[in-house]
Amino acid sequence: MPKPINEQVNALIGLIIPLGYAAMGYYLIDSASTIAASGVLSEDIAKVLGGLFIGYSLLKLYWAYRKWVRNQEEE
Repeated sequence: MPKPINEQVNALIGLIIPLGYAAMGYYLIDSASTIAASGVLSEDIAKVLGGLFIGYSLLKLYWAYRKWVRNQEEE
């Protein structure tokens, strides 16, 4: 029997949000020189912050995957 729709939506959101974090991290790394030129952040800080966003997204994806595996084992 399929899971309730709210659980399916929560699982989907659990995978989509980390992709947004990864996109933000990529943007920060890719445009670090532009951000530094505008005076918002230094280039090094923008790159480090981008790396943290990407690392966090990978961690969230791993957690979502482990939750999915655990749910598959329970069924």
